[in-house]
Parts: sequence; structure tokens; C-alpha cells
Amino acid sequence: MKTNSQASFFERNAVTLKIISIAILALILLIPNSMVQSVIHERENRRQEAIEDISAKWGLQQTVTGPVLNIPYYKEYRNSNDKLVKSKQYFHILPSELDISGQVSPEERHRSIYEAVVYSSDLNIKGQFQIPESADFPQDNVTILWAEAYLSIGLSDIRGLKDEVIVDWSREKRVFEAGVPDTDLFNSGLHAKTPLLEDSLGLGRKHSFDMNLRFNGSSKLHFTPIGKSTTVQLKSPWPNPSFDGAYIPDANSVSDSGFDAHWKVLHLNRNYPQWWSNSKHSVRESAFGVSMLLPVDVYQKSIRSSKYAILFIGVTFLLFFFIEILNKKLVHPIQYTLVGIALVVFYSLLISLSEHINFDLAYLIASLAVVLQISLYSLSILKQKKLSAIIGSVLGLLYFYIYILLQLQGYALLMGSVGLFILVAFTMYLSRNVNWHELGQKKGEGKPMEEGLDV
Repeated sequence: MKTNSQASFFERNAVTLKIISIAILALILLIPNSMVQSVIHERENRRQEAIEDISAKWGLQQTVTGPVLNIPYYKEYRNSNDKLVKSKQYFHILPSELDISGQVSPEERHRSIYEAVVYSSDLNIKGQFQIPESADFPQDNVTILWAEAYLSIGLSDIRGLKDEVIVDWSREKRVFEAGVPDTDLFNSGLHAKTPLLEDSLGLGRKHSFDMNLRFNGSSKLHFTPIGKSTTVQLKSPWPNPSFDGAYIPDANSVSDSGFDAHWKVLHLNRNYPQWWSNSKHSVRESAFGVSMLLPVDVYQKSIRSSKYAILFIGVTFLLFFFIEILNKKLVHPIQYTLVGIALVVFYSLLISLSEHINFDLAYLIASLAVVLQISLYSLSILKQKKLSAIIGSVLGLLYFYIYILLQLQGYALLMGSVGLFILVAFTMYLSRNVNWHELGQKKGEGKPMEEGLDV
């Protein structure tokens, strides 16, 4: 049996205890919300697996590097046992001019409910090499194998090649073969034998090249600017490109009918020279190109939306709390819990619907369903249509506000800060006539509240 002092303590602090219990309940509801976020990540990973499976059969993301002229040579040196050893090494020469132009034809491929962007590309690659003077080649204890010189071109996934690759090398046809004899510059690609003159007449000479490269890929197409002057001209009917990598186009146009982009990169813009020996320099970091994006990433938007769960729960609980103290209505913690669970279920509805229909429509359906559910439930609790309508209206405005935040990524922080400021001001307005010291007093001990919730 409770003593009078115990009873008076709980009566005097009933409002404070209610606020604490509501705050704890709101934090507990973040646990199921984190579980929903885990489900969203799981679905996103499953989609990525489906994309990788489609890409593996069609062609992975492609990076084109080359062509590069490679001249093998033997270098003699004495090892630790003073024995004369020959080591085969490679001298790599980059083109003085490199011009790439072509068409990229993307399409969407589906696996179950998931989709991936794949493409077919038809490129023309031409330019010229200038053989360095003798002073630029390795000198000490070196035997240059001019007859074993070869042209190589790097392609990330050679499984995507559609046709035989033939290069017009100084008016001679050379056929490329699979693989690269050395991996100093890239690990996957093609090579073609291009023997050079074995005497000084070959030094300083220019060699032109011209080839067509047709291959499949997925999602991204990048190029490495290995020419002293590199130009790339791409056209595609895909309306949602993202130009990424080390360089952006110096000219581009994007419309509903596709994109047209042009890059020009000079050797001064990169951090490696026109020729060197072995793997002294890396060219991978200078790659640039285009990614074919899907119009909407429903998983990223769903994750961003779920991060506002604490705002939804906090505002809704705050609204119910003020209805309690201003309109003398009692809301049980179990009823708070059910309302909070309904708010969390919104995110599960959103992701499950958006996998099958447009994200905007999925958001509309899920938000209307939750607003209607909570409004009808609040009507059964509060027994007043006006109060139920107020709750539904506030929730509807909140969902609309979050939807706007999802669209305006660049202004999300500004809009969020303004929204929180307005929320705090609204809370102050609702509580302007509440005498918090008298809420725990017995009837007749203090001044009664004169206003109900009237917004």
C-alpha cells in the first residue's frame, strides 16, 4: 500500500514522469527503425548482386587505356654472387596524338525486380607515335629488342569484346591478340606485334595508327589520357549521364534525347611523362569518362527518408502530449507505442512499394496510408474529429516537408534547420499558457488552464 508521501510525489511529478516515459519510448522505437534500415541495405546489396550477375555475362565497367608502344630490352647486371644476369624489361612509349570518338548505346537489363544499365560501344581510335631519340632510351649494359616491339591496349574486361581488333599501323594491318606480355601499365588487354627498325634510322620516326574497338560494358565507360594530346568525343542516347573521373568535359550537351560530350586533355594536365621504363609510373588515377545512371536510386532515398524517423516520432508524440495537457485527454503509453510503430512501418511500406512502382507514387501511397491509419486511431482515442483532423494535417505536412527535403539535396541542411526552428517556435506557441508548476497540483489548488488545443 502506497503512503501519502509516495502518492503525492507521483501526483506532483506526473507530467515530468510522462515526458520522460515518452522520450524513452521514442528512443526505443529507433531500434525497429534501425532494423528497417538494415532491410533496406540488404535489398540494396541484393540489387547490387543482381547487377553484378548481369554485368558478368554482358561486360563489366570498362576503362580503355592505350594504345601504348612497348619495346623490350635486356639489361645486364651482376647479382650478389658476382654472376652476370640478363633481365628482360620494357620501355613504354605513349602516343603523341590520341583521338577517340564513338557511339555508346546503353540499354536496361532486368533480373527479377532489379535492373542494370549495360551498353555497347563502337569506338574509333587513331593517332601517332614518335619514337624517342637514342638518348631517351636506357643506355648502360642494354640490348634493345627492336624486332620484338609490340602495341598494347588496355581493356578492363576483354570478355566484352565483340569483334576482332585490327590496327592500321603505318599502312600495315596488324591483328591484336589476347593478353599483354607485361603488366607495367595495365593487367588486362590486347597486344599486336609491330617490329621496328633495328638501327638509328628508326629513332625519331613517326608511326600512325587507326583502329576500331567494339565491346560491351556496364554502367561506366572511362578512358586514360595517355596521349601528349588526348581528345575524346562520345555520343549516346542515354539521358542521365554523370561525367566523372579525373577530368570533366570541356563541352557537353545533355537532353532527353541523350548526351554529347567532348574532352581534351594535355600531357601537362597529368602526372606522368611520354615514355619510361618498366612500372615507374601509374596511369590509372588519370582516367575519366561517363557513368550511365538510373533516374532514381530508391534505396538511397529510402535510407535518407528513414533518417528522419526520430523527427516524425518526436513531433507526433509531442502533439499527442499537448493534446493531453491542453484538452484533458488521457493517452496511454501503449497507445503511444502503437502510433510510433505505425510511423516506423511507413519506411517498410515505402521500400517495398518503391521496388515495384515509381518512388514518388510509393511515397504518396505509404504516407497517405500511415496518416489515415493514425488519424482514425486518434479519433478512437480522443473522441473528437477536430483533434484527429489536426493530427492528420500535421502529419501530412510533415511527410510533405520531408519529401521536399529528399528532392533538394543541396539545400537539405538549410531546409532542415528552418524546419526545426519553426517546430520549436510552434511548440513554444502551444505551451505559452501552460503553467508547468501547477500541472501536478490537485484540483482546486492552482489556476485552471483556460485554453484547449486551438491551432
